Amino acid sequence: MKIIALTMLGNENGIIESFIRYNFNFIDKLLIVSTCCIDNTLIIVRKLINEGFNIELIEEPEIAFDQRYLDNKYIKRIARKEKEDSFILMLDADEFLSGENNPRKILEGLSLDCAYAVKWKNYAMCENDDQNEMFIPRRLRNIKRNFPGNLIEKVFFPSKLVLSKNIVVETGHHEICGENLKVVPLNTLWLAHFPSISKEQYLLRIYESSIKYITWRKRAFDEGFHIYHQIAEVESGKDIFSIANGYGLSGDTVIAVEEDPLNLSWCTPDSIEIRYPELATINVFSGVRKIGQLMAIKAYNLEIDIEADKSKQTILIYGTGKSAEKLLNGIPENLVNIRAYIDSNSEKCFRMFKRRLVITPDYIRFFKYDKIIITSRIHYDEMLGALLSFGVERDKISSAAYLFDLI
Repeated sequence: MKIIALTMLGNENGIIESFIRYNFNFIDKLLIVSTCCIDNTLIIVRKLINEGFNIELIEEPEIAFDQRYLDNKYIKRIARKEKEDSFILMLDADEFLSGENNPRKILEGLSLDCAYAVKWKNYAMCENDDQNEMFIPRRLRNIKRNFPGNLIEKVFFPSKLVLSKNIVVETGHHEICGENLKVVPLNTLWLAHFPSISKEQYLLRIYESSIKYITWRKRAFDEGFHIYHQIAEVESGKDIFSIANGYGLSGDTVIAVEEDPLNLSWCTPDSIEIRYPELATINVFSGVRKIGQLMAIKAYNLEIDIEADKSKQTILIYGTGKSAEKLLNGIPENLVNIRAYIDSNSEKCFRMFKRRLVITPDYIRFFKYDKIIITSRIHYDEMLGALLSFGVERDKISSAAYLFDLI
């Protein structure tokens, strides 16, 4: 059996390395889809890919936030691509697979003719947590015993049922529907859920989510209510730990905590070694500022789309100096759709040049384009290297000669 996990990824630099190293004790492949990630998360993911982890990273730059759409788009992709005996786990970055026995062996023993519902086992963030412990599963020590969220279920299913049963997964992976689909409760397996790893990460998560959810037009009335409820409690001055552990679901219930550490005996020694702690720093102000900038970029792109000539190619131009000026003077104004300009100087980021936004290379992934044109001959190799280091495909990079060929 091949076990494939699908994860929708936001800004998770504080937990992503632990999530990947831990869960790869049980899974064979991880498909990561990112829409709004602007911290160090993707840098860590790419380092893990270079280590040899079987991770496929996909970015959806044009979508601000629509989890239901993306979940169902990519479970269908997995179902079409993978073999009949594969199993799909839908995991969030704060979820760690666990069970009565080795989770891998439990999954391998399941029938492939039905879907399964497993429960959350929710862990509390406590003031005495060791914040110097970078392997997050070691911090999962205190169970929230009377938490209503312990009754919440998440769904897993064989990939062959996605198409044969026309499976549709609801937001949060809590419900599933399909034609004559049987869903079996599975009590030998669960998800250790640890959404709050520190006060800083907790505050950043709820404020980021509140911004992203505004753009989620297809959201139902009650989707995201727990986020806005928590923000209201934080801003009323209540204790951060009690709010975080209530998760917006507990109401006035006082959460009872009991020590019950996550079983790490299934982990290989090298899977509990964190190698990139310097990339896991969390700054609330910086994170909220960046997610706000990202939403503004998405609004900018929507406005540029209205102006664009759909019959012409969409271009990003690398350079805002004399070489760029000379290039633009030599081509017709309506030859292509210039969406934005790129400049490595961070002080120029978000300025306007020729009525278009200037961005640094780390923002390229939030723009759609057919080509990136490097304007400088002298610094061509340096600029090419910068683009490649940010994941730009080589065949989408050209010199100014490309535009003159279009003429």
